[in-house]
Amino acid sequence: GCKNKMTDRFFAVTVLLEKEADVVHQLKTLPELFKVAGSLKPFEVRRDDRGFKVGDTLWLQEWTEAGGYTGLSKKYKVSYILRGEEWGIMMGFCVMGLEQDVRVR
Repeated sequence: GCKNKMTDRFFAVTVLLEKEADVVHQLKTLPELFKVAGSLKPFEVRRDDRGFKVGDTLWLQEWTEAGGYTGLSKKYKVSYILRGEEWGIMMGFCVMGLEQDVRVR
């Protein structure tokens, strides 16, 4: 009946909105890693404690122990995630492929 069609439409809209809602992870990044992120180092290794997913945005913010945030930042989309000790990745960590987030340049 009509009630099921409304439920189905609501579900379809909810799924669409969930797919469009990207998660942005703000991440402190040491200067030596910040410099090469995305160019010489097209990946990011992080503790896997934030529920990272393909399509999320990593907002890398340069940070030093002595002075804190420097004001420099870069944004990348997560294009791939590798997890698992069978790949030589310590339990609790992940390796994420980076691609330039063209929407936020």
